[in-house]
Amino acid sequence: MLLEAREEGEQIGLEKGEQIGLEKGEQIGLEKGRQEAAQETACNLIKLGLLSDAQVAQATGLSLAQIEALRSAGPH
Repeated sequence: MLLEAREEGEQIGLEKGEQIGLEKGEQIGLEKGRQEAAQETACNLIKLGLLSDAQVAQATGLSLAQIEALRSAGPH
């Protein structure tokens, strides 16, 4: 009986850990997707050539350093 309770507790712990891992992975994936979308938008705005780096940063939520890096990376 004690062994069964222990095994049940381990199973519950494993399931909870798996669920936490899945949620964390989903959060990381969503954040990565947001970053990629912001970078793509920044590249499109840079291509237009109408905005300063500061304006592109403000519009996309990326840092000025990230915009400068995208601009210096060349053709978008």
